[in-house]
Amino acid sequence: MALALGAEPIDEPPYDPLHEYRTDTRSDDEKAFAKRIDRMATLVVRHFGGQFRGATITPTTFLNWLWELELWVPDGMAEAVERFDRNPVDWKARAEKAEQSRDQLASRVSELEAAIADGTGKSSGATRERESLLKLIIGMATGGYGYDPMAARSPIPADIATDLQTHGVSLSEDTIRKYLREGAELLPQQDE
Repeated sequence: MALALGAEPIDEPPYDPLHEYRTDTRSDDEKAFAKRIDRMATLVVRHFGGQFRGATITPTTFLNWLWELELWVPDGMAEAVERFDRNPVDWKARAEKAEQSRDQLASRVSELEAAIADGTGKSSGATRERESLLKLIIGMATGGYGYDPMAARSPIPADIATDLQTHGVSLSEDTIRKYLREGAELLPQQDE
């Protein structure tokens, strides 16, 4: 209400509408302001009734009521109300939601840690993709070039390097041999 009367509540002396405003300790300006507050409080209580006592009137509702009565509204009040009159944040609900999220994440971390410890964790997408490429390489080398993963030294990496070179791709024999070895590790183990 003090804002609607053009006063900054912080700058004004504390005012209690039930306090006697005719006391000698107040200046004439303070007494006049107290009278205006009392009149405004009377209008508010008449219009809003018990809601006012429970402080459930939103700033927007109060501002609209001032406009309906064609009462003076201080400059900047409408903009301030529009900017700051938001639904209150339910901090308790937000805290409970954050706790649930934390508990779910903690549970997931425990599951992943257990999976890693057991060796049952799924490999990442990049790891699966790399393994798929290695399987493709070893499959083409064994099926297309006759590569024997059990051989101590094989001429196949040189053949693959030559074939790649004819297509404009440069790859060393050592690099090819390295990937053939890695791919061979993914082949099913055969009993000897």
